Amino acid sequence: MVSSGIFFLLSAWKSRSKITEILEAEHSLVVIIGLICFLAFIAFLESIIPFAILKVFFRKMKKQVIKNNSFIPIEDFDYYRDKLTGLSPAMISIISDLEIEQRKDVAASILKYEEMGILKVEGNNYEAGDYQNADLRESDKYLIEGLVNHTFNMENDREWRKLVEKEAEEEGYLKNPLSRGKRGLGKKQTGCGCGGGCLMPILLFILFLVVTFHANANTGELEAILEAASDDMSFGQQLEYLGKYPQVYPVIAEMILALVLFILTIISPLLAIVGGIATMSKRKIWTRTDAGNEMAECIYGMKNFIHDFSNLSEAHKEQVVLWDDYLVYAVVLEENQQIVKEIMKRRNEKW
Repeated sequence: MVSSGIFFLLSAWKSRSKITEILEAEHSLVVIIGLICFLAFIAFLESIIPFAILKVFFRKMKKQVIKNNSFIPIEDFDYYRDKLTGLSPAMISIISDLEIEQRKDVAASILKYEEMGILKVEGNNYEAGDYQNADLRESDKYLIEGLVNHTFNMENDREWRKLVEKEAEEEGYLKNPLSRGKRGLGKKQTGCGCGGGCLMPILLFILFLVVTFHANANTGELEAILEAASDDMSFGQQLEYLGKYPQVYPVIAEMILALVLFILTIISPLLAIVGGIATMSKRKIWTRTDAGNEMAECIYGMKNFIHDFSNLSEAHKEQVVLWDDYLVYAVVLEENQQIVKEIMKRRNEKW
């Protein structure tokens, strides 16, 4: 019975127009349930639901980008040429768009340390000078120590990110709308939600199998009643005919429940993905303070100045002596990509 059901389902996949012929040729309840689930799956794929999910995803991403790059102008100027004194490359990055892009920001930081003379390349390793007594933030010292000792996670070092965020908040550039207690609770709930989202499709599928097999074990009487029905009955007559046999209602209810569980099994992974995207976007809860907005305006003014009035996009890292901090700004503000690639390539070759 099961093998015949699989055969007819494969036939239906190749040609859905033959479903009527399949039903006429095979009256097995397994085949009927399988075809109903198959048609529900096809209807879902052809519906607007997947496109709506994608639309929500892209709209969320667009809103996040606009939010991160929007700030309240204070002085309302287009260009800024003075140095961003006192700001580390990572601090510039998080103030400008409320997030850290680690590869670029680390590359800019390394360039800054080399310019300061506290980090240099010796053979296959980084060596550092007396950086502990230098005028550096804790995040800078953590990064230098990690580079020297080969302990820094170049792709995603969460501890470094937390230090930068903490410093930006303590220095008055960023603020967290939620309290620390609520924020911690939110992180805990995020982990639980992820686990539930991953397990839900599996649990639904197991429940679907249990209900299906239970219904199949009690379909003998229903199959006999269906076999006794006339082939020329209309749909309404079939419902009226089945209404005379209330003992088969539980089996029909189980069949409907199996169909619902099957549809939920298909939809739940997509819902988990959307929920995960929403959860990730909620993690970026930082907003700028007035001082942050003022500094963001200076940073974007610097970006415009570098873009419109310099050739720093073509400069090499050795030219940091000539350009000083402006080359560091060009790297962290994404006006010079080749230095990022050069530093990352050198780092990969060494490590």
